[in-house]
Amino acid sequence: MKQIDWLETYRQYLTSERQLSTYTVRNYLFELRRFDSQLGDNVALVAVTREQLQSVIAGLHRKGLSPRSLSLCLSSIKQFFDFLLREGVVKVNPAQTLSAPKQNKPLPKNMDVDSVSHLLSIEGDDPLCLRDKAMMELFYSSGLRLAELANLDCTDIQFDQAEVKVMGKGSKQRIVPIGKMALAAIQHWLRYREQLPHAEAGDALFISTQGKRLSHRSIQARMSKWAKSRPCQ
Repeated sequence: MKQIDWLETYRQYLTSERQLSTYTVRNYLFELRRFDSQLGDNVALVAVTREQLQSVIAGLHRKGLSPRSLSLCLSSIKQFFDFLLREGVVKVNPAQTLSAPKQNKPLPKNMDVDSVSHLLSIEGDDPLCLRDKAMMELFYSSGLRLAELANLDCTDIQFDQAEVKVMGKGSKQRIVPIGKMALAAIQHWLRYREQLPHAEAGDALFISTQGKRLSHRSIQARMSKWAKSRPCQ
């Protein structure tokens, strides 16, 4: 008897029944596959236990994934198991009582996958739109801290390895994986980066229209702008 691919079935459910956008569906599946990749070869996602889920969350936290990203990941897992409950595949949601590690500073509001998808659905070929999309894709995909994102140089992105070198707290360097969508967005931005003055910014990955490295406050302001759905300026 052919085994059902529940991730594919879930994708069809999100697309057809819930009629979610392509970005939202992609982000749900990205989180689920990231989580699934951390399970052992002999552990099926649909049969995972609460203890195994908790172990994966702790493991991702140790690898440097931020509490914000862990919260998004756990939210996706909970909704996936709610779907499996509805389908009669499981009897309980093993993720229901789990919570992600606390964040050092609370976000202005809770963000779920739909909210993040809205932020990532930036369109347009304006260099600033491309820059902001690359920033948010990387921020979401890799779970970087805001200061880490601001301090990145072009040479920190390892395209062939799909990784980014990050200098974290205490001048400790760590290697963080990058998702395919984030890599594509960064490559697109780099082609347009050359159109902006950048002599003063040196090798800074994300620069302003004045050719300076973007500060973490500037990045916050741009993300806030997109959250309010304003057009590029």
